[in-house]
This record gives sequence, structure tokens and C-alpha cells, in this order.
Amino acid sequence: MSFLLLLTLLMATPSAQLHQDWVLGVDDPDIYFGMGARLAVAENGTLYVLDPGRHTITAFDTEGKPKFSFGSKGNGPGEFVEPGALAISPGGELVVFDTSLKRRIVFDPAGNYQRDAFFEAGIVAIREAVALDQDYSALVTAKLDKEGRPIYDLSLYDPQMKPVKSLQRLTVKPLDWSKSNNSAFWVTFLAQQFELLGKAMPMVTGVGKGRLAATRITRYQLALFDMRGEKIGSAPRDIKPLFFNEATREAAFKTVWHNLAAENFLTDKLKRPVFEKAKKAAELPPVLPVVHRMAKTDTGFAVLYNYHPLKRAGILAFHDAAGKVTGEVPFEGPAEFIAVRGDKVYSVGENAEGDIVVTRFSLINGTI
Repeated sequence: MSFLLLLTLLMATPSAQLHQDWVLGVDDPDIYFGMGARLAVAENGTLYVLDPGRHTITAFDTEGKPKFSFGSKGNGPGEFVEPGALAISPGGELVVFDTSLKRRIVFDPAGNYQRDAFFEAGIVAIREAVALDQDYSALVTAKLDKEGRPIYDLSLYDPQMKPVKSLQRLTVKPLDWSKSNNSAFWVTFLAQQFELLGKAMPMVTGVGKGRLAATRITRYQLALFDMRGEKIGSAPRDIKPLFFNEATREAAFKTVWHNLAAENFLTDKLKRPVFEKAKKAAELPPVLPVVHRMAKTDTGFAVLYNYHPLKRAGILAFHDAAGKVTGEVPFEGPAEFIAVRGDKVYSVGENAEGDIVVTRFSLINGTI
């Protein structure tokens, strides 16, 4: 093949892109999502959205129409107090992790309560959750160690929610919680949360067949683990990070602030004056986190990286189950959390107008 013919073919090949199918949370007054919303997608395309503030999960069909809702506030079977994470198991069950009840709660696809299990009392927040085979779980949690030091930990848990193995962890400076009645304490607390944007926070997603892909948000250095927590591979990439400026710093801080303030026990603590003082006190490196979000796909996993918090745009990379990159596509939209099913990409986050929206995209001219 001549160079000219090859060049002509390359120029004629359309580049991969994400087409926006629909957005929920803006046009229909009956569909509203609060801060901290999480999502999961079933194999048949049913979308489940957890709204922590309303203590409910709503199921939507493939056209974005509501099908049914379930859940309520309380501490009985199938009830929530502070539902902090949502995952879907390989068998299609929905798994909710409640950080106040210290409980993993399992529902069938129709929203019927099935069973639960209690987890460590020291866990105060769950940042990432993966439901694995046989009721095993992988969680990125905020917890306190025996000395009261905050630890951000990626661990495997068995069906009884007992820790099996810690895979990655980050320890930060302890806070004096005896001073929590003082507003200055909450300024320090929030500033520390902002500073986590520049630290090696663990992130994880499922890969299929009980396997996991994990990394630190500060670098694109993926490690693959089996269900026993044994490392079975790696997929490093040399990705240059974006630089912070005042506008991106403010946007990133607001996202962290809004998500924390959505938690019931923090709502009254993290008011605007606390935010203004905390953002001045926080110390950050000059670059943004490289890895923003991860999600399981039907054939491996996806990584949203170099996400600009002000432009709400980044690059979505697709990996096969062995970690090899199979393609990339530009991503634009709010993306506090993402999910992928088939050739559809779902995201939830705050748009420029301050609405929490759920968006579905279709991949065009590409494969996942």
C-alpha cells in the first residue's frame, strides 16, 4: 500500500467520539438528584441511581424513564441512614454500603431486600466500592486506626465483611476530634480533604472474573489483583498531569466541599465561611490528579484521566482485562462517578448551573 493511499484511508476514518443520548435532572421537575449521588448499570441497561439525601434508589429504563424506586430512611432491613456507595455484583444484585449503620445491604434487581452484613466500626466513609463474586467486596474507605490516625485504605472484604487484605493505603495527619465543636476544627478538616487531591489516594474498579484494577490518583500506574489480593499484572502509562490555576483549584475544591456537605452529619459543619477559610489554608502541589475516575466495562475497564474540573472535560481510556489500552475518546460532562455498559457510558455530577445530572453517552466510531 502506498503512503498516499494509507494517508487517505487514515484521513477518511472517523475518530471515536461520545454522543450524548440524554440527560436526567434538568428538564423534568419530577427527576431531581442530590449531592453525592452514585450510579450503577445492570447488564440489561437498567440504570440505578442512589440519592443519599433521599435515602432512595431509582431505576431508569434505557430511554431514561423512571421505572421504580425503593429504599427509605431507617435502620430496619433494606433501610438506610447514610448510604455512601452503590455497586452492582456480577450476578446483577445491587449492593449498598451504609456508613452510619456500618452495613452492606443487598437487593435483587427489582429492589427487594435480600441480606446484609456488618463491617468495621472504624470505617467513617466509603469513597469507592466494587461488588465481586460470592459476596466479596473491594472498598476504598476512610477509617481510623487504633491510634486514631485517619487512613484511606483499599482492602478486600469477605462475605461477612471481614477484612481479607489491604492492597493500598494512605495515612494522613490526625485531627484532634475533641475540638470538633470549634469552627476552626472544621476549617482544618476541610482543608485536609482538599489536600487529598494532591496525595496518593487509592482508586479501584472491577475488571471481571473477580479481578481488580487499582491505582493512585496522582499517577497512571495501574496494578491488577485477583480476589485473594495477589498482584497479577500491571499497566503503567506515562501521562503528564494538568496544572492547577486559581480557577481549577476553586472548581476542584467546590466539588469536594459539596460532596462532603451532602453527608448528613457534616451539613451543618461545612458552611460557606468554613469553605472560604479552608480553601485559603489548603496546600496543594501544582498539578491536578492524573486519574479522575475508573469503571468496569464488559471487556475490561475504563479510566477517565486528566479531567479538568472547570471545563468538565478529560480523556476516557479503555483497557482490556489484561490492562492493555484498546482505545481512547474525549469526554465532556460532569463526572463525579462513571459507569460503562456495552457501548454506553454513564456519568453523574454537578453541571455548570449547579444541577446534579445523570448523562448517558454512546460511543461512536470506536469499540470498548
